[in-house]
Amino acid sequence: MLLRFPNHADQRIPLHVGDGNVRLTGRYEETRKRYAQFRKGQLEDGFTMMQFSVYVRHCPSEENATVHVERVERTVPQDGEVRILTFTDKQFERMRIFWGETRIPVELPGKQLELF
Repeated sequence: MLLRFPNHADQRIPLHVGDGNVRLTGRYEETRKRYAQFRKGQLEDGFTMMQFSVYVRHCPSEENATVHVERVERTVPQDGEVRILTFTDKQFERMRIFWGETRIPVELPGKQLELF
């Protein structure tokens, strides 16, 4: 699902790439390999794991977000499913986060170079 918010500059793209429980078919190893290759490609494209099976990428504009959405669409494995939602930085700031007693350290995203 892709929601567009016109007139907002910054966009964030959360990417849900499955729950890690790939379908058990006769080609289990091949399916896991395709999933791992897809995930690696998204990490190389600047996505960061926000939580298990949910990845996020900051984009400076809606046009840039569209480029990355189309790139994800082209690389989804044949038997895969990806859901994408774009939203603004302001909307991202309103996210509510709840923790249990045990916390796992969060992986910080790398610095992103911006050229003007």
